[in-house]
Amino acid sequence: MIKMSDLLTNIRARLRDTKEPYRYETAEILNAINHAYCDLIYQFKLNVCKFVKELKPNDFIFHAPKMVLSFEKAFLNAKPLPLKAYDDKALSLQISSFSNFQSFAVLPKHRANGTLEVYLNLAKALNEESTLENGDFLKMALIYKSLSLLFQIESNEGNLQRAGFYENAFKKECDFLRATLSSLTEAKSFHSPCIQY
Repeated sequence: MIKMSDLLTNIRARLRDTKEPYRYETAEILNAINHAYCDLIYQFKLNVCKFVKELKPNDFIFHAPKMVLSFEKAFLNAKPLPLKAYDDKALSLQISSFSNFQSFAVLPKHRANGTLEVYLNLAKALNEESTLENGDFLKMALIYKSLSLLFQIESNEGNLQRAGFYENAFKKECDFLRATLSSLTEAKSFHSPCIQY
């Protein structure tokens, strides 16, 4: 678990921006952290939520409460629904997204009857009072990506080199996180018995 205030302090220390008046506004840093967090949520599917709605032919659209970063799966009456491009003349049952990144329609609408289950990976906004439950795991990736974005604000050669350095560090950290997550789901993991002394 990590507090946003600690993350802001870590980023300011790397920016060498620890004394007021700050060169980087807190809002700028928070914006960079939120962008980095959305990137990580998307890559690692960190905020997959399940939604259930009763559909009727005159109520065949589902609205997610936040911006959808990725569609995972959907079922109508426990049968899988494929995600396809919106086509109001569709003959087979499907789910389609609108360009607002929040709404989905089950088509054809005259067959949209029953219980819809949708699994969506949603964006999540952080503020200064936020606490990240998975923050210890994501801390370095959030710092690296945020720094990369912040150094792009002033586009001089030195800052662009720093941005590139931190972008590479972010990619390496994501590779490490991916390997760690993969090892947790690896089928060939061995269980060691607990030994008491």
